[in-house]
Amino acid sequence: MDKNIFDYQDAIERVGDEELLYELLDDFLEFSDEILSDIEKAVKEGNSTMIRNSGHTLKGTAANLSLQNLSDIGLEIETAGKAELTDKYEDLFARLQSAVAEFKKFMQEK
Repeated sequence: MDKNIFDYQDAIERVGDEELLYELLDDFLEFSDEILSDIEKAVKEGNSTMIRNSGHTLKGTAANLSLQNLSDIGLEIETAGKAELTDKYEDLFARLQSAVAEFKKFMQEK
């Protein structure tokens, strides 16, 4: 299992219960669709505040579930939003889409 996608050992230490952990990961699947939609809308609008806030939420939520790659991208999105680096939004959104697709593939194979 790729630790950049999901670090099981770290996650189980955080959550303590495997059944609960996988329930939370399932919930994250729904959340990932919502956050993608929010960030896509913010990118289209050039809304730096929404980019920053969505990136921050993604960063923290993913980190709590030991989804390192998604957390790292969330940090980059948050940072770009803070600095209003609108020229980076589309690239970051594309990277996020790819990382979410990897996560969904991982969940299908679990």
